[in-house]
Amino acid sequence: MNKIKFELVALFCGAILAFSNLNARALLLEEINAAPAGLAKDYYIWRYAGEHKANKKTLKALRSQITYYRVNVKKRFDSLLGEYVKKVQTCTEPLREMSPKCQKAVISVPFLAKMSAEERADLAAFFKGKDRDVYGFVADFGAPDAVEKAIKAGNAYAYLKYYAASKDKDEFLLAHELNARVISNLNDYATFKKILDETVISDAHGDFKFKMLNFDANATKGENAFWCGLNAVKLGVAEKAEAFFRSAAASAKHGSERDKANFWVYLTSGDKAALTVMLKSADINMYNLYARELTGGGKVKIVVPTPKAKTLPNYDISDPFAWQRTRTKAAKLHGAELVKFASQFYTQNTLGEYCYIMERAHDFRVHYYPTPFMDVIGTNNPVRQALILALARQESRFVPSAISSSYALGMLQFMPFLANDIGKKKLQKPGFDQDDMFKPAVAYEFANYHLDYLEKYLQSPIFIAYAYNGGIGFTKRMLLGGKLFTKGGANERFEPFLSMELVPYAESREYAKKVLANYVVYLAILHSNTKISRFFGNLSEPGVKEKFRSR
Repeated sequence: MNKIKFELVALFCGAILAFSNLNARALLLEEINAAPAGLAKDYYIWRYAGEHKANKKTLKALRSQITYYRVNVKKRFDSLLGEYVKKVQTCTEPLREMSPKCQKAVISVPFLAKMSAEERADLAAFFKGKDRDVYGFVADFGAPDAVEKAIKAGNAYAYLKYYAASKDKDEFLLAHELNARVISNLNDYATFKKILDETVISDAHGDFKFKMLNFDANATKGENAFWCGLNAVKLGVAEKAEAFFRSAAASAKHGSERDKANFWVYLTSGDKAALTVMLKSADINMYNLYARELTGGGKVKIVVPTPKAKTLPNYDISDPFAWQRTRTKAAKLHGAELVKFASQFYTQNTLGEYCYIMERAHDFRVHYYPTPFMDVIGTNNPVRQALILALARQESRFVPSAISSSYALGMLQFMPFLANDIGKKKLQKPGFDQDDMFKPAVAYEFANYHLDYLEKYLQSPIFIAYAYNGGIGFTKRMLLGGKLFTKGGANERFEPFLSMELVPYAESREYAKKVLANYVVYLAILHSNTKISRFFGNLSEPGVKEKFRSR
Protein backbone atom coordinates (compact mmCIF):
# COMPACT_ATOMS: atom_id res chain seq x y z
CA MET A 1 0.00 0.00 0.00
CA ASN A 2 1.12 3.54 -0.70
CA LYS A 3 1.58 6.19 1.90
CA ILE A 4 -0.58 9.28 1.66
CA LYS A 5 1.07 12.33 0.13
CA PHE A 6 0.41 15.76 1.56
CA GLU A 7 0.70 18.91 -0.49
CA LEU A 8 1.08 22.34 1.05
CA VAL A 9 -0.76 25.18 -0.63
CA ALA A 10 0.15 28.84 -0.63
CA LEU A 11 -0.79 31.19 2.19
CA PHE A 12 -2.15 34.71 2.21
CA CYS A 13 -0.33 37.02 4.58
CA GLY A 14 -1.46 40.38 5.78
CA ALA A 15 -1.52 43.21 8.27
CA ILE A 16 -2.40 43.30 11.94
CA LEU A 17 -5.50 44.61 13.71
CA ALA A 18 -5.56 45.88 17.27
CA PHE A 19 -8.30 45.08 19.76
CA SER A 20 -9.12 46.36 23.21
CA ASN A 21 -10.20 43.66 25.63
CA LEU A 22 -10.88 42.53 29.15
CA ASN A 23 -8.27 40.33 30.79
CA ALA A 24 -9.35 36.72 31.20
CA ARG A 25 -10.04 36.13 34.88
CA ALA A 26 -12.98 35.61 37.19
CA LEU A 27 -14.87 38.87 36.88
CA LEU A 28 -16.32 41.08 39.56
CA LEU A 29 -20.06 41.67 39.61
CA GLU A 30 -19.80 45.15 38.10
CA GLU A 31 -17.57 43.82 35.32
CA ILE A 32 -20.05 41.06 34.52
CA ASN A 33 -22.90 43.56 34.34
CA ALA A 34 -20.90 45.70 31.92
CA ALA A 35 -19.66 42.83 29.75
CA PRO A 36 -21.14 42.22 26.29
CA ALA A 37 -23.77 39.50 26.04
CA GLY A 38 -22.74 36.11 24.77
CA LEU A 39 -21.22 32.80 25.78
CA ALA A 40 -18.22 34.39 27.52
CA LYS A 41 -20.52 36.45 29.74
CA ASP A 42 -22.70 33.39 30.42
CA TYR A 43 -19.61 31.52 31.59
CA TYR A 44 -18.58 34.27 34.01
CA ILE A 45 -22.13 34.54 35.34
CA TRP A 46 -22.03 30.77 35.93
CA ARG A 47 -18.68 31.14 37.72
CA TYR A 48 -19.83 34.03 39.86
CA ALA A 49 -23.00 32.24 40.93
CA GLY A 50 -21.02 29.20 42.01
CA GLU A 51 -18.23 31.05 43.79
CA HIS A 52 -20.05 33.85 45.65
CA LYS A 53 -22.82 33.81 48.21
CA ALA A 54 -24.99 36.21 46.28
CA ASN A 55 -28.52 37.01 47.41
CA LYS A 56 -31.51 35.96 45.35
CA LYS A 57 -32.07 39.44 43.97
CA THR A 58 -28.54 39.51 42.56
CA LEU A 59 -28.85 35.98 41.22
CA LYS A 60 -32.12 36.75 39.45
CA ALA A 61 -30.56 39.87 37.94
CA LEU A 62 -27.65 37.80 36.68
CA ARG A 63 -29.94 35.11 35.32
CA SER A 64 -31.81 37.69 33.28
CA GLN A 65 -28.56 38.52 31.46
CA ILE A 66 -27.82 34.96 30.31
CA THR A 67 -27.90 34.56 26.53
CA TYR A 68 -27.79 30.77 26.27
CA TYR A 69 -29.77 29.29 29.15
CA ARG A 70 -28.43 25.75 28.83
CA VAL A 71 -27.97 22.76 31.10
CA ASN A 72 -24.96 23.78 33.20
CA VAL A 73 -26.06 27.29 34.01
CA LYS A 74 -29.71 26.27 34.42
CA LYS A 75 -28.83 23.59 36.97
CA ARG A 76 -26.76 26.00 39.01
CA PHE A 77 -29.37 28.76 39.11
CA ASP A 78 -32.25 26.36 39.72
CA SER A 79 -30.38 24.96 42.70
CA LEU A 80 -29.31 28.31 44.15
CA LEU A 81 -32.69 29.95 43.73
CA GLY A 82 -34.68 26.91 44.79
CA GLU A 83 -36.92 27.26 41.79
CA TYR A 84 -36.96 25.33 38.58
CA VAL A 85 -37.57 27.44 35.52
CA LYS A 86 -39.01 25.38 32.72
CA LYS A 87 -38.22 25.92 29.09
CA VAL A 88 -39.65 29.21 27.87
CA GLN A 89 -43.17 28.55 26.68
CA THR A 90 -43.75 29.20 23.00
CA CYS A 91 -46.69 28.59 20.71
CA THR A 92 -49.12 30.08 23.22
CA GLU A 93 -51.31 32.01 20.77
CA PRO A 94 -54.70 30.70 19.68
CA LEU A 95 -54.10 27.78 17.28
CA ARG A 96 -55.24 29.53 14.13
CA GLU A 97 -52.98 32.51 14.86
CA MET A 98 -49.85 30.40 15.41
CA SER A 99 -47.04 30.02 12.93
CA PRO A 100 -47.26 26.86 10.77
CA LYS A 101 -44.37 25.35 12.75
CA CYS A 102 -46.20 25.89 16.03
CA GLN A 103 -49.44 24.55 14.60
CA LYS A 104 -47.76 21.33 13.51
CA ALA A 105 -46.13 20.96 16.93
CA VAL A 106 -49.28 21.61 18.97
CA ILE A 107 -51.68 19.40 17.04
CA SER A 108 -51.40 15.85 18.34
CA VAL A 109 -53.48 12.75 19.01
CA PRO A 110 -54.44 13.87 22.56
CA PHE A 111 -55.18 17.38 21.26
CA LEU A 112 -57.56 16.09 18.59
CA ALA A 113 -59.10 13.50 20.90
CA LYS A 114 -60.45 16.28 23.10
CA MET A 115 -62.33 17.86 20.21
CA SER A 116 -65.75 16.92 18.92
CA ALA A 117 -66.19 15.54 15.41
CA GLU A 118 -67.67 18.88 14.33
CA GLU A 119 -64.71 20.82 15.74
CA ARG A 120 -62.26 18.53 13.96
CA ALA A 121 -64.17 18.91 10.71
CA ASP A 122 -64.02 22.68 11.09
CA LEU A 123 -60.28 22.51 11.86
CA ALA A 124 -59.66 20.27 8.85
CA ALA A 125 -61.46 22.80 6.65
CA PHE A 126 -59.15 25.50 8.00
CA PHE A 127 -56.02 23.55 6.95
CA LYS A 128 -57.37 22.38 3.59
CA GLY A 129 -55.27 24.00 0.92
CA LYS A 130 -52.79 25.28 3.51
CA ASP A 131 -51.02 22.17 4.75
CA ARG A 132 -51.81 18.83 3.17
CA ASP A 133 -50.25 16.76 5.95
CA VAL A 134 -52.01 18.54 8.79
CA TYR A 135 -55.26 18.46 6.85
CA GLY A 136 -54.95 14.71 6.27
CA PHE A 137 -54.12 14.03 9.90
CA VAL A 138 -57.09 16.04 11.20
CA ALA A 139 -59.57 14.92 8.53
CA ASP A 140 -58.86 11.19 8.97
CA PHE A 141 -58.53 11.27 12.75
CA GLY A 142 -60.81 8.75 14.42
CA ALA A 143 -61.09 6.49 11.38
CA PRO A 144 -60.34 2.82 12.20
CA ASP A 145 -57.69 2.74 9.47
CA ALA A 146 -56.32 6.26 10.07
CA VAL A 147 -52.68 5.12 10.29
CA GLU A 148 -52.92 3.10 7.08
CA LYS A 149 -54.51 6.07 5.33
CA ALA A 150 -51.63 8.26 6.45
CA ILE A 151 -49.07 5.75 5.18
CA LYS A 152 -50.85 5.34 1.83
CA ALA A 153 -50.93 9.12 1.41
CA GLY A 154 -47.25 9.39 2.33
CA ASN A 155 -48.16 11.48 5.36
CA ALA A 156 -45.05 11.07 7.51
CA TYR A 157 -46.23 13.82 9.85
CA ALA A 158 -49.42 11.94 10.75
CA TYR A 159 -47.62 8.59 11.01
CA LEU A 160 -45.19 10.03 13.59
CA LYS A 161 -48.00 11.70 15.52
CA TYR A 162 -49.68 8.31 15.92
CA TYR A 163 -46.33 6.77 16.84
CA ALA A 164 -45.77 9.41 19.54
CA ALA A 165 -49.19 8.66 21.06
CA SER A 166 -48.87 4.87 20.96
CA LYS A 167 -48.60 3.07 24.30
CA ASP A 168 -46.39 0.31 22.89
CA LYS A 169 -44.11 1.97 20.36
CA ASP A 170 -42.36 -1.24 19.34
CA GLU A 171 -45.71 -2.86 18.59
CA PHE A 172 -46.75 0.19 16.58
CA LEU A 173 -43.62 0.03 14.44
CA LEU A 174 -44.15 -3.65 13.74
CA ALA A 175 -47.85 -3.29 12.96
CA HIS A 176 -47.45 -1.15 9.83
CA GLU A 177 -45.69 -1.62 6.50
CA LEU A 178 -44.10 1.54 5.16
CA ASN A 179 -44.30 2.24 1.46
CA ALA A 180 -41.70 4.14 -0.56
CA ARG A 181 -43.72 7.34 -0.50
CA VAL A 182 -43.94 7.65 3.27
CA ILE A 183 -40.34 6.46 3.71
CA SER A 184 -39.21 9.24 1.38
CA ASN A 185 -41.09 11.81 3.44
CA LEU A 186 -39.87 10.37 6.74
CA ASN A 187 -36.33 11.30 5.72
CA ASP A 188 -37.07 14.86 6.80
CA TYR A 189 -38.01 14.00 10.40
CA ALA A 190 -35.46 13.79 13.21
CA THR A 191 -37.85 11.54 15.17
CA PHE A 192 -37.58 8.83 12.54
CA LYS A 193 -33.80 9.17 12.36
CA LYS A 194 -33.76 8.57 16.11
CA ILE A 195 -35.90 5.44 15.70
CA LEU A 196 -33.46 4.03 13.14
CA ASP A 197 -30.47 5.03 15.27
CA GLU A 198 -31.93 3.28 18.33
CA THR A 199 -32.75 0.17 16.30
CA VAL A 200 -29.25 -0.18 14.85
CA ILE A 201 -27.10 1.06 17.74
CA SER A 202 -29.05 -0.21 20.74
CA ASP A 203 -30.98 -3.13 19.19
CA ALA A 204 -34.16 -1.36 20.32
CA HIS A 205 -37.67 -1.72 18.89
CA GLY A 206 -37.73 -5.50 18.70
CA ASP A 207 -37.96 -6.98 15.22
CA PHE A 208 -38.32 -3.62 13.49
CA LYS A 209 -34.78 -4.17 12.19
CA PHE A 210 -36.18 -6.84 9.85
CA LYS A 211 -38.79 -4.42 8.54
CA MET A 212 -36.00 -1.96 7.80
CA LEU A 213 -34.57 -4.50 5.35
CA ASN A 214 -37.72 -4.10 3.28
CA PHE A 215 -37.47 -0.34 2.95
CA ASP A 216 -37.14 0.92 -0.60
CA ALA A 217 -33.44 1.81 -0.86
CA ASN A 218 -34.07 4.48 -3.49
CA ALA A 219 -36.65 6.19 -1.26
CA THR A 220 -34.41 6.09 1.82
CA LYS A 221 -31.99 8.99 1.81
CA GLY A 222 -29.01 10.43 3.64
CA GLU A 223 -28.47 9.41 7.23
CA ASN A 224 -31.56 7.21 7.22
CA ALA A 225 -30.19 5.24 4.28
CA PHE A 226 -26.86 4.87 6.05
CA TRP A 227 -28.52 3.46 9.18
CA CYS A 228 -30.48 1.04 7.03
CA GLY A 229 -27.24 -0.01 5.39
CA LEU A 230 -25.58 -0.72 8.72
CA ASN A 231 -28.66 -2.62 9.81
CA ALA A 232 -28.40 -4.82 6.71
CA VAL A 233 -24.70 -5.40 7.43
CA LYS A 234 -25.51 -6.50 10.97
CA LEU A 235 -28.15 -8.88 9.61
CA GLY A 236 -25.74 -10.31 7.05
CA VAL A 237 -27.47 -9.01 3.91
CA ALA A 238 -24.55 -7.28 2.20
CA GLU A 239 -26.28 -6.84 -1.17
CA LYS A 240 -29.14 -4.91 0.42
CA ALA A 241 -26.65 -2.97 2.50
CA GLU A 242 -24.81 -1.88 -0.64
CA ALA A 243 -28.03 -0.50 -2.14
CA PHE A 244 -28.71 1.56 0.97
CA PHE A 245 -25.14 2.87 1.07
CA ARG A 246 -25.28 3.90 -2.59
CA SER A 247 -28.47 5.80 -1.86
CA ALA A 248 -26.84 7.42 1.17
CA ALA A 249 -23.87 8.52 -0.92
CA ALA A 250 -26.05 9.91 -3.71
CA SER A 251 -28.15 11.97 -1.29
CA ALA A 252 -25.49 13.03 1.25
CA LYS A 253 -25.52 16.71 2.17
CA HIS A 254 -21.90 16.90 3.31
CA GLY A 255 -18.64 15.60 1.88
CA SER A 256 -17.77 13.61 4.99
CA GLU A 257 -21.14 11.82 4.88
CA ARG A 258 -20.68 11.06 1.18
CA ASP A 259 -17.20 9.66 1.81
CA LYS A 260 -18.47 7.50 4.66
CA ALA A 261 -21.26 6.05 2.53
CA ASN A 262 -18.97 5.42 -0.44
CA PHE A 263 -16.46 3.70 1.81
CA TRP A 264 -19.20 1.34 2.93
CA VAL A 265 -20.19 0.77 -0.69
CA TYR A 266 -16.63 -0.46 -1.18
CA LEU A 267 -16.68 -2.60 1.98
CA THR A 268 -19.95 -4.33 1.08
CA SER A 269 -19.34 -4.72 -2.66
CA GLY A 270 -15.60 -4.56 -3.24
CA ASP A 271 -16.25 -1.92 -5.92
CA LYS A 272 -13.05 0.12 -6.09
CA ALA A 273 -14.81 2.75 -8.17
CA ALA A 274 -16.31 3.96 -4.90
CA LEU A 275 -12.79 4.59 -3.61
CA THR A 276 -11.90 6.53 -6.74
CA VAL A 277 -14.89 8.81 -6.21
CA MET A 278 -13.61 9.56 -2.71
CA LEU A 279 -10.29 10.84 -4.09
CA LYS A 280 -12.17 13.84 -5.48
CA SER A 281 -13.57 14.78 -2.08
CA ALA A 282 -12.86 18.27 -0.78
CA ASP A 283 -13.05 16.95 2.78
CA ILE A 284 -10.27 15.34 4.82
CA ASN A 285 -11.53 12.44 6.89
CA MET A 286 -10.73 8.93 7.98
CA TYR A 287 -12.51 7.40 5.00
CA ASN A 288 -10.88 9.25 2.14
CA LEU A 289 -7.45 9.09 3.76
CA TYR A 290 -7.79 5.31 3.75
CA ALA A 291 -9.14 5.39 0.19
CA ARG A 292 -5.99 7.23 -0.88
CA GLU A 293 -3.87 4.62 0.81
CA LEU A 294 -5.76 1.73 -0.79
CA THR A 295 -5.57 3.22 -4.28
CA GLY A 296 -2.25 5.04 -4.09
CA GLY A 297 -3.91 8.04 -5.65
CA GLY A 298 -4.49 11.68 -4.91
CA LYS A 299 -2.59 14.11 -2.75
CA VAL A 300 -4.20 15.67 0.30
CA LYS A 301 -3.99 19.46 0.09
CA ILE A 302 -3.39 21.09 3.43
CA VAL A 303 -2.18 24.46 4.68
CA VAL A 304 0.44 24.68 7.43
CA PRO A 305 0.74 28.41 8.10
CA THR A 306 4.09 29.72 9.37
CA PRO A 307 3.81 33.46 10.08
CA LYS A 308 6.91 35.42 11.09
CA ALA A 309 5.13 37.95 13.29
CA LYS A 310 4.94 36.77 16.89
CA THR A 311 1.94 38.56 18.38
CA LEU A 312 -1.04 40.70 17.49
CA PRO A 313 -0.69 44.02 19.34
CA ASN A 314 -3.44 44.84 21.83
CA TYR A 315 -5.09 41.45 21.43
CA ASP A 316 -5.16 39.19 24.48
CA ILE A 317 -5.37 35.59 23.29
CA SER A 318 -6.39 34.48 26.80
CA ASP A 319 -9.46 36.75 26.86
CA PRO A 320 -12.73 34.98 25.94
CA PHE A 321 -14.40 38.31 25.19
CA ALA A 322 -11.76 39.12 22.56
CA TRP A 323 -12.50 35.81 20.84
CA GLN A 324 -16.26 36.36 21.20
CA ARG A 325 -15.97 39.70 19.38
CA THR A 326 -13.78 38.20 16.69
CA ARG A 327 -16.10 35.29 16.06
CA THR A 328 -19.17 37.54 16.03
CA LYS A 329 -17.59 39.82 13.42
CA ALA A 330 -16.46 36.86 11.30
CA ALA A 331 -20.01 35.53 11.24
CA LYS A 332 -21.15 38.73 9.51
CA LEU A 333 -18.52 38.65 6.75
CA HIS A 334 -18.19 36.61 3.57
CA GLY A 335 -15.63 35.71 0.93
CA ALA A 336 -12.97 38.36 0.32
CA GLU A 337 -14.09 40.28 3.42
CA LEU A 338 -13.32 37.24 5.56
CA VAL A 339 -9.91 36.76 3.93
CA LYS A 340 -9.05 40.40 4.62
CA PHE A 341 -10.25 40.06 8.22
CA ALA A 342 -8.28 36.84 8.71
CA SER A 343 -5.05 38.37 7.43
CA GLN A 344 -4.96 40.65 10.43
CA PHE A 345 -4.58 37.58 12.65
CA TYR A 346 -1.66 36.10 10.72
CA THR A 347 0.70 35.87 13.69
CA GLN A 348 2.19 32.98 15.61
CA ASN A 349 0.02 33.62 18.67
CA THR A 350 -3.25 34.03 16.76
CA LEU A 351 -2.95 31.12 14.34
CA GLY A 352 -6.11 29.58 15.75
CA GLU A 353 -8.16 32.67 15.04
CA TYR A 354 -6.55 33.07 11.60
CA CYS A 355 -7.19 29.48 10.52
CA TYR A 356 -10.77 29.49 11.82
CA ILE A 357 -11.62 32.56 9.78
CA MET A 358 -9.76 31.37 6.67
CA GLU A 359 -11.57 28.02 6.66
CA ARG A 360 -14.87 29.90 6.83
CA ALA A 361 -13.72 32.14 3.99
CA HIS A 362 -13.09 29.08 1.81
CA ASP A 363 -16.35 27.37 2.83
CA PHE A 364 -14.29 24.71 4.68
CA ARG A 365 -12.89 23.38 1.39
CA VAL A 366 -9.33 24.46 2.25
CA HIS A 367 -7.94 22.72 5.33
CA TYR A 368 -5.57 24.39 7.76
CA TYR A 369 -3.30 22.41 10.06
CA PRO A 370 -1.38 24.91 12.16
CA THR A 371 1.24 23.94 14.71
CA PRO A 372 0.99 26.80 17.22
CA PHE A 373 2.82 27.24 20.50
CA MET A 374 5.23 24.37 19.83
CA ASP A 375 7.75 25.99 22.19
CA VAL A 376 5.44 25.18 25.11
CA ILE A 377 3.89 21.91 23.93
CA GLY A 378 5.73 20.13 26.74
CA THR A 379 7.18 17.14 24.89
CA ASN A 380 9.86 16.46 22.29
CA ASN A 381 8.16 13.26 21.13
CA PRO A 382 6.64 13.98 17.69
CA VAL A 383 4.10 11.18 18.12
CA ARG A 384 2.78 12.73 21.33
CA GLN A 385 2.94 16.17 19.76
CA ALA A 386 0.84 14.94 16.83
CA LEU A 387 -1.78 13.52 19.18
CA ILE A 388 -2.02 16.73 21.21
CA LEU A 389 -2.33 18.81 18.06
CA ALA A 390 -4.93 16.42 16.65
CA LEU A 391 -7.03 16.80 19.79
CA ALA A 392 -6.59 20.57 19.99
CA ARG A 393 -7.57 21.07 16.36
CA GLN A 394 -10.79 19.16 16.96
CA GLU A 395 -11.52 20.68 20.33
CA SER A 396 -10.99 24.38 19.65
CA ARG A 397 -9.28 24.96 16.30
CA PHE A 398 -6.40 26.21 18.51
CA VAL A 399 -8.22 29.24 19.88
CA PRO A 400 -6.68 29.68 23.37
CA SER A 401 -9.72 31.36 24.95
CA ALA A 402 -12.39 29.08 23.46
CA ILE A 403 -15.36 28.27 25.70
CA SER A 404 -17.87 25.57 24.75
CA SER A 405 -21.59 25.67 25.47
CA SER A 406 -20.92 23.30 28.39
CA TYR A 407 -18.10 25.62 29.60
CA ALA A 408 -15.19 23.45 28.57
CA LEU A 409 -12.18 25.75 28.52
CA GLY A 410 -9.23 26.57 26.32
CA MET A 411 -7.48 24.89 23.42
CA LEU A 412 -7.89 21.41 24.87
CA GLN A 413 -11.38 22.08 26.28
CA PHE A 414 -10.99 20.90 29.85
CA MET A 415 -14.16 20.96 31.93
CA PRO A 416 -13.74 23.22 34.98
CA PHE A 417 -14.07 20.34 37.47
CA LEU A 418 -11.31 18.39 35.73
CA ALA A 419 -9.11 21.46 35.29
CA ASN A 420 -9.39 22.26 38.99
CA ASP A 421 -8.73 18.65 40.00
CA ILE A 422 -5.59 18.45 37.89
CA GLY A 423 -4.36 21.96 38.65
CA LYS A 424 -5.01 22.07 42.37
CA LYS A 425 -4.79 18.42 43.48
CA LYS A 426 -2.73 16.49 40.96
CA LEU A 427 -0.18 19.06 39.82
CA GLN A 428 -0.62 21.30 42.89
CA LYS A 429 0.02 24.46 40.93
CA PRO A 430 0.26 27.47 43.30
CA GLY A 431 -2.57 29.94 42.81
CA PHE A 432 -4.16 27.92 40.03
CA ASP A 433 -7.40 29.30 38.61
CA GLN A 434 -9.49 27.47 36.02
CA ASP A 435 -9.14 30.45 33.68
CA ASP A 436 -5.46 29.53 33.45
CA MET A 437 -6.72 27.01 30.87
CA PHE A 438 -6.86 29.95 28.44
CA LYS A 439 -3.04 30.02 28.48
CA PRO A 440 -1.55 27.75 25.78
CA ALA A 441 1.31 26.51 27.97
CA VAL A 442 -1.15 25.41 30.68
CA ALA A 443 -3.50 23.80 28.15
CA TYR A 444 -0.65 21.74 26.69
CA GLU A 445 0.69 20.85 30.15
CA PHE A 446 -2.70 19.53 31.22
CA ALA A 447 -3.13 17.65 27.95
CA ASN A 448 0.16 15.86 28.51
CA TYR A 449 -0.83 14.99 32.06
CA HIS A 450 -4.24 13.71 31.02
CA LEU A 451 -2.82 11.70 28.12
CA ASP A 452 -0.26 10.13 30.47
CA TYR A 453 -3.21 8.99 32.56
CA LEU A 454 -5.25 7.69 29.60
CA GLU A 455 -2.27 5.89 28.12
CA LYS A 456 -1.87 3.87 31.31
CA TYR A 457 -5.06 2.08 30.31
CA LEU A 458 -5.39 2.51 26.55
CA GLN A 459 -3.02 2.22 23.62
CA SER A 460 -4.86 2.98 20.40
CA PRO A 461 -5.23 6.69 19.56
CA ILE A 462 -8.81 5.85 18.56
CA PHE A 463 -9.65 4.54 22.03
CA ILE A 464 -7.79 7.44 23.62
CA ALA A 465 -9.94 9.84 21.59
CA TYR A 466 -13.11 8.05 22.77
CA ALA A 467 -11.92 8.44 26.36
CA TYR A 468 -10.85 12.07 25.92
CA ASN A 469 -14.31 12.98 24.66
CA GLY A 470 -16.68 10.58 26.41
CA GLY A 471 -14.64 9.68 29.49
CA ILE A 472 -12.53 6.69 30.37
CA GLY A 473 -15.48 5.05 32.15
CA PHE A 474 -17.54 5.17 28.97
CA THR A 475 -14.65 3.68 26.99
CA LYS A 476 -14.10 0.92 29.54
CA ARG A 477 -17.78 -0.07 29.51
CA MET A 478 -17.78 -0.13 25.72
CA LEU A 479 -14.67 -2.34 25.49
CA LEU A 480 -15.91 -4.73 28.15
CA GLY A 481 -19.48 -4.86 26.80
CA GLY A 482 -18.64 -7.70 24.44
CA LYS A 483 -20.47 -6.22 21.43
CA LEU A 484 -17.86 -3.93 19.91
CA PHE A 485 -14.22 -4.38 18.95
CA THR A 486 -14.25 -8.14 19.51
CA LYS A 487 -12.84 -10.99 17.45
CA GLY A 488 -14.98 -13.51 15.61
CA GLY A 489 -18.55 -13.30 14.48
CA ALA A 490 -20.25 -13.27 11.12
CA ASN A 491 -19.32 -9.64 10.43
CA GLU A 492 -15.65 -9.81 11.32
CA ARG A 493 -14.66 -8.85 7.77
CA PHE A 494 -16.18 -5.41 8.37
CA GLU A 495 -14.17 -4.75 11.51
CA PRO A 496 -13.09 -2.47 13.02
CA PHE A 497 -15.22 -0.16 10.88
CA LEU A 498 -18.56 -1.67 11.90
CA SER A 499 -17.72 -1.23 15.59
CA MET A 500 -16.61 2.34 14.94
CA GLU A 501 -20.02 3.11 13.40
CA LEU A 502 -21.86 1.48 16.32
CA VAL A 503 -20.18 3.35 19.20
CA PRO A 504 -23.22 4.23 21.34
CA TYR A 505 -22.33 7.85 22.13
CA ALA A 506 -22.76 9.77 18.86
CA GLU A 507 -20.47 12.65 19.75
CA SER A 508 -17.58 10.36 20.71
CA ARG A 509 -18.24 8.16 17.68
CA GLU A 510 -17.63 10.99 15.22
CA TYR A 511 -15.05 12.74 17.39
CA ALA A 512 -12.63 9.83 17.33
CA LYS A 513 -12.80 9.55 13.53
CA LYS A 514 -11.97 13.23 13.16
CA VAL A 515 -9.13 13.08 15.68
CA LEU A 516 -7.68 10.07 13.87
CA ALA A 517 -7.66 11.94 10.56
CA ASN A 518 -6.02 14.94 12.26
CA TYR A 519 -3.47 12.62 13.87
CA VAL A 520 -2.41 11.07 10.57
CA VAL A 521 -1.99 14.52 9.02
CA TYR A 522 0.02 15.83 11.96
CA LEU A 523 2.24 12.75 11.98
CA ALA A 524 3.04 13.55 8.35
CA ILE A 525 3.81 17.18 9.22
CA LEU A 526 5.94 16.50 12.31
CA HIS A 527 7.33 13.03 11.86
CA SER A 528 6.73 10.95 8.74
CA ASN A 529 3.94 9.79 6.49
CA THR A 530 2.06 7.04 8.32
CA LYS A 531 -0.43 4.58 6.87
CA ILE A 532 -3.81 5.11 8.46
CA SER A 533 -4.39 1.36 8.16
CA ARG A 534 -1.90 0.72 10.95
CA PHE A 535 -4.48 2.09 13.40
CA PHE A 536 -7.22 -0.27 12.23
CA GLY A 537 -5.41 -3.58 12.40
CA ASN A 538 -5.51 -4.46 16.08
CA LEU A 539 -8.53 -2.78 17.65
CA SER A 540 -10.16 -6.14 18.31
CA GLU A 541 -7.19 -7.28 20.35
CA PRO A 542 -6.00 -5.68 23.60
CA GLY A 543 -2.83 -3.65 23.19
CA VAL A 544 0.23 -4.37 25.28
CA LYS A 545 -0.52 -1.37 27.51
CA GLU A 546 -4.28 -1.80 27.62
CA LYS A 547 -5.57 -2.59 31.09
CA PHE A 548 -9.27 -3.24 30.49
CA ARG A 549 -9.40 -6.30 28.24
CA SER A 550 -7.34 -9.38 29.04
CA ARG A 551 -4.90 -10.60 26.41
